[in-house]
Order: sequence, then C-alpha cells, then structure tokens
Amino acid sequence: MAEALIQKKQDCPKINILVLTDPINRIYGNMEPEFFCRMKDAGIGIVFTDLSLMNDSNLIYSLPVNMLGTCFGRISWINKLLDKSFLPNIMDINSKQ
Repeated sequence: MAEALIQKKQDCPKINILVLTDPINRIYGNMEPEFFCRMKDAGIGIVFTDLSLMNDSNLIYSLPVNMLGTCFGRISWINKLLDKSFLPNIMDINSKQ
C-alpha cells in the first residue's frame, strides 16, 4: 500500500495524502519501518494515533498494570531494562533477536 500511495503522490503532486496508523506499526517504540520514511520523503503525512488518550479496553488487568507502571516508571533502572529487547521481533523478518 505504501508504494501505491507514493506512486499516487508522484502522479498527482498536489494531492493531500494523510495516513493514520496505530503505534503497533512502530512496535510501540521507535522502530519505524522504512516505508514510513519513504512516504514522508514523498510528501505524505503520517500520523500515529495516541492510544494513551483512549479508555482502557479491559479494566480487569489494565487498572493494576497502570498503577504498577506508574510506580515502576519512576525507577530509572527499570525503565532502562524495559527499553532492552529480549525477545525476537515477530514483525521483522530480518530480526536477529
């Protein structure tokens, strides 16, 4: 789909194209796929939705997780640990980890 949008923008440079996407497409971090960069370079706007503004979908587990996250989020070594990748990236076929 990215290539089709880039081609459309090249064919009609004055057309406004805006892509709204979920943070899962960045693996909920800073691992933005290369095709987003190509779309930005072509002049296509990319907006990642801010899911923190949405209501929690499952209160049974989201309330405790949110409370623990708030407490543990203040401890710097835990934040550093959470930033590390321990499991393979199932969304990247070239992932070594």
